[in-house]
Amino acid sequence: MGLFNRKSRVEKISLVLDRDSSIYDDYEEKTNKKWQKDLDKVFKGMKKNGTPDELKEFLAYRYPFHCWEYGLEDMEEIVQNMTRISPYLPKSGQVPTRIGELTNLETLDLAYKSIGTIPEEISKLQNLKTLILGGNPINYFPDSITKLTNLEELLMGGFHLEEAPETIKNLKNLKTLHLINVRYESFPNAVINLVGLRELNLMGNKITEIPPTIKKLTNLVKLSLVGNPIEKIPVEIANLKLLNKLSMQNTKISNTTKSDIKKLLPNAIITF
Repeated sequence: MGLFNRKSRVEKISLVLDRDSSIYDDYEEKTNKKWQKDLDKVFKGMKKNGTPDELKEFLAYRYPFHCWEYGLEDMEEIVQNMTRISPYLPKSGQVPTRIGELTNLETLDLAYKSIGTIPEEISKLQNLKTLILGGNPINYFPDSITKLTNLEELLMGGFHLEEAPETIKNLKNLKTLHLINVRYESFPNAVINLVGLRELNLMGNKITEIPPTIKKLTNLVKLSLVGNPIEKIPVEIANLKLLNKLSMQNTKISNTTKSDIKKLLPNAIITF
């Protein structure tokens, strides 16, 4: 008996939408094709018979673009009013340009979606506060992101990223910035202009030196330099009076330098 010949309608739909691991193996192409086929059947069914009320919020969170693509009219307003989504993409690696219509979004999670480019339309999301882009093969710093002037958290990592542009200074409300494992060989100097930063994570890069200008980040509370071949820290770091956590595991800091850093930051929790 097939999947769609058993269980209640909502249960059948949920098995597909949740990508139930007992049916679909993420690592097998065959089951991935089956999931795509079942997903198509589910959305065509909802287009014909309507969307179950108990699934509408989840659909808007995980499948907003599918709702548009299949023309689910009973989902239009719900999708439009979403403030947070972590969507599957109808076409792998491609963010639909209609994303610019989701102007109520405050959190957008696009981590691990095989995305290579970010559409310019994302700049229309002026209410966005958190943008998560980790684990995508993006090799440039999208200029459209620097237009999100209300952004407070920007999380990027897991790919070879070019230097952050000077226009990043436009993100005046940015409090948290993660640039993890992006293969930076030097400190991203443009970041110095983000004077409102409270957390900066540069873990897993190839940075060898921290510039004295880091003293400008006077609101910094957390700084992670884990996994960088750094040998010394400038004395100017003592200017970061609010810094209470400095992570420096797996660096090339000598024992003598470790002692000096502790003296420069007597109130911070430092891990080497």
